[in-house]
Amino acid sequence: KEIGMTYIDGGKFIPIALIAGFLSCTISGSLKADDWPFFRGPYNDGVSREDQWNAEFTDSEPRILWRRDVGIGASSMIVVGDYVLTMGSNKGKDQDVVYCLNVDNGEVVWDFSYHNKFDNRMFDGGTAATPTADEGCVYTLSYNGHLHCLNLIDGSVIWKKNVIDDLGGDPPQWKYAGSPCVVGDLLIQDIGGDNNSIIALEKKTGEKVWGTGKGKPGYAPAIPFKDADKDAVLIFRAKNMSALNCAN
Repeated sequence: KEIGMTYIDGGKFIPIALIAGFLSCTISGSLKADDWPFFRGPYNDGVSREDQWNAEFTDSEPRILWRRDVGIGASSMIVVGDYVLTMGSNKGKDQDVVYCLNVDNGEVVWDFSYHNKFDNRMFDGGTAATPTADEGCVYTLSYNGHLHCLNLIDGSVIWKKNVIDDLGGDPPQWKYAGSPCVVGDLLIQDIGGDNNSIIALEKKTGEKVWGTGKGKPGYAPAIPFKDADKDAVLIFRAKNMSALNCAN
């Protein structure tokens, strides 16, 4: 299966790995698309500010520029400069694979794989969270809690943790799905557990800055916002919604 066969247009399934090629075809001239470095986009609202593109295809369907098999899963994609990043599971090898693709032709720039036992979890299975990019780093989270910080250019590991084994996380019923959230110098993640349920790590080193709260996490990423002039995040958890000051 190709990752994320969930994008539907006119009753036809379009693999999400085609979207970057689709967009570059619809944007007029040589204009490049804006970066989309987080699951909810550059402004954390799911809305693109681009306007020089065509959504009407009355004569024929849009031309597919490229396609790439990136495994099994529900992870979406992010776009940073000339790179498209996503992740998928290799069921036969019990591996997750993070892919960095060339936005123009879909060729693999680099890939990074690690052991993660395949789990269907009441659907086709595979990866769930979407990568996050920030200041030359790519952050990924597996459904079993593998948290990686990778170099955007070559995919090398900068730091890694398992949020269950290393930080005492308690995953929800269908395991982790929330994409990593970067706010300033911090990486915010809802991992579950007692008195450490929402954590902030130093994004460059993975060192823990603070942990707070208790209970099960939800499946959504933290969403940054401003509380007056202070950085804050809103987190949709298993049984409540929490708003937290990022400083403490």
